[in-house]
Formats: sequence, structure tokens, C-alpha cells
Amino acid sequence: TPILPLYLRHVLAVSADLAELVLAGALVSLLIPGLAALSSMYRGMLMAHRSTPHIYWGMMIYLVATVSGVALGVVQQSPGIITASIAITVATLLETAYLGVRSRVTLRQR
Repeated sequence: TPILPLYLRHVLAVSADLAELVLAGALVSLLIPGLAALSSMYRGMLMAHRSTPHIYWGMMIYLVATVSGVALGVVQQSPGIITASIAITVATLLETAYLGVRSRVTLRQR
């Protein structure tokens, strides 16, 4: 939202450097709500067709991708908010893609 920079500077009174990091993290995270909605839909489709093992595999993909992304950010000494935003966005994207493929395959088989 365009209000975020104003909120950070005038309400929270954070430094310009910190505000820049928060804004970058927020921008990287823009896809997460849409991806979360899609992955929930795919989970629902898989549950309805009693194909729940794929849901657990999706959760494992998310976990491994998040941990790997955070570990990479720590090794590279990247700012925490940027590291977390990228790791969570990529992990959510990978999980959603996997669930989408598995739900399509499941629907074709039934």
C-alpha cells in the first residue's frame, strides 16, 4: 500500500535505512496472499479426492525451501527481512506449484 512509507516514517518514526528494508521485504512478499489462496484451493481439491499424502509432500517442500532459503541468507549475511521474505515467497511458490500439478493429475485420474 502507498500508505506504508508514510506509516513507517511518521507513525513509527523508523530510520530511513530500516524503512527501506521493510519496504523491500513488503514488496517481495506481495505474491504470498494470492499463492496462499491458490494452495488452499489445491489442498481442498486434494482432500475432497482423498489424496492427502500430496498435501504432506507440499508441506515438506515448503519447509525444506524455507529452511534452505534462510540458511542461504544467513551464510550470505543478507538482511533478515529480505532473507525471510524471499525464502517464504519462494517456498510458497514451490508448494503451490506442486499442489497445483498434483491436484490436476488427481482430477484426471478420477
